[in-house]
Amino acid sequence: MSVPDRFENVKRLSLCIICLSKNHKVTQCTSTFKCKICSRSHLTSSTFSLSPAPQPTVQTTSAVDNLPMLQKTLLGWVVSGKYNSDTPFSTKSSAFLLSCEEAINFNLEQLWKLDEISSTPKLTDEKYNCETEFCNTVLRNASGRVVVRLPFKDTLSSLGLSRDIVFRRFTALERRLSHMPEIKAQYVAFMIEYENLGHMTRIEGPDLRTSHCYIPHHCVLKPNSTSKKLRVVFDASYRTTTQKSLNSILMVGATI
Repeated sequence: MSVPDRFENVKRLSLCIICLSKNHKVTQCTSTFKCKICSRSHLTSSTFSLSPAPQPTVQTTSAVDNLPMLQKTLLGWVVSGKYNSDTPFSTKSSAFLLSCEEAINFNLEQLWKLDEISSTPKLTDEKYNCETEFCNTVLRNASGRVVVRLPFKDTLSSLGLSRDIVFRRFTALERRLSHMPEIKAQYVAFMIEYENLGHMTRIEGPDLRTSHCYIPHHCVLKPNSTSKKLRVVFDASYRTTTQKSLNSILMVGATI
């Protein structure tokens, strides 16, 4: 029986390859027997004969003696060997690189096309209308602020009612902040600063019969921030009674 057949029978019978016992596994074997050929922990009769690993074949060719040899490798054909010139001694050495200029030019052209920035980007109808609305309405007021009109794609009246929904969210926020006096103080300070900077203006006696939209707000805490640990976020994506939000009726412009 050949050695591979013996080894397969030992595995099939679930025997220990060191002492051929059934009572334990190889890792639990306490036998000190060593193979007489390789000095490993298994029977000598189950030793595999080690033969040198097959070497990859290399194809070489040389038409004339004392000339470079052409050798085919995994990376392609390589020229190597001796070269006898007409002069007995020469201090010059030469190196040659074979390449296809057409392939290089084609690859460079493709690379340039990838890096090329189009001077006339294609805009969708909405992005084009949004850019036109911006150019027609943007202005700078007397204080130097840039004023831009919101680019509506639908009428403001399509939003429906928003005051009651926002008021409920505001009262819930007040109740939550009443248990966190430190955060409430930061919240109030942020809103006062926001108003003093002119980012929002108090409206006295609003006319609710005209088109309008109330926007709820909440705070975001960043304890690790070095500038402001509390920031107020205005939620223009909440849905009104018509299941539309302010953001949903605004046009989206091109990415700048």
